[in-house]
Amino acid sequence: MNLPKSLVFLVFFLGISWSACKEKLLISVAEKESIVGLGHGGMGINSGFPLNSEEGINKCLALGLDGSELDVQMTADSVLVAFHDVDLSDATKLEGRIHEKTWEELKAVSLSGSLRGECLLVSLTDLLGGVENPGEYFFTFDCKLHKANMDDDTYNNQFVRAFKRVLDLFQLGDRIAIESQDEQFLTICQQSLPQCGIYYYPSSFEEGFAFATSRGFDGITIASDNITAAEVQKAHQAGLKVALWNVKSGSDNWDAINKRPDFIQSDDPRHLKNALK
Repeated sequence: MNLPKSLVFLVFFLGISWSACKEKLLISVAEKESIVGLGHGGMGINSGFPLNSEEGINKCLALGLDGSELDVQMTADSVLVAFHDVDLSDATKLEGRIHEKTWEELKAVSLSGSLRGECLLVSLTDLLGGVENPGEYFFTFDCKLHKANMDDDTYNNQFVRAFKRVLDLFQLGDRIAIESQDEQFLTICQQSLPQCGIYYYPSSFEEGFAFATSRGFDGITIASDNITAAEVQKAHQAGLKVALWNVKSGSDNWDAINKRPDFIQSDDPRHLKNALK
């Protein structure tokens, strides 16, 4: 029997919709409510706002997300700046590295890629100072050390002291997470910033699990594709929290949600907010 094309399409559409709903129902409402939803660098890589821009992060918070992830680097005069790339030329018209410049040299530099007007580089102090009640939000700081030509220990301690000044200024504590791939840096953070969560950034779950448990870190931050739901459960059983990134779309959001992590850093924060309702 040949069915009308419209009926075939309806059956196909209902099948797809049922599958999508089934995916969404893999996790309970209570489990969803326990997940902290964060924007990736604010509104994510597909936004009209540049990553790590004050405008993008403020928009993310205005959506009702729990907070935002952002990348942090340190200037030559120990000012923490929200910026991802190794070289300034990758996202601005200036060349060189953040740690080679003073904040005075950087504070009027525009970020490229904005469709919403001019967005300037922003210091962590100015960014948090522009947020009403910043202590109500979760912030994850992905520390891009890109070290200067100085002793590792000296540089790491200088970076952590700069962090401590900012956190003390805004009285921020247990809603702050610090991420890095640098063991020495994280160990200093663990000792000097005990109020913060310390997260190791591995290339694989096995590496991250072994390293974080042996060092007594709070958790791991890992690409969603590199961890399974069973591995998230294993981390939880060992007392580790899990933050997922590389979550780029609505379907990625649902895939991450159903793994039951503690944090999701999404490039589609608007969808994530609705999905976690």
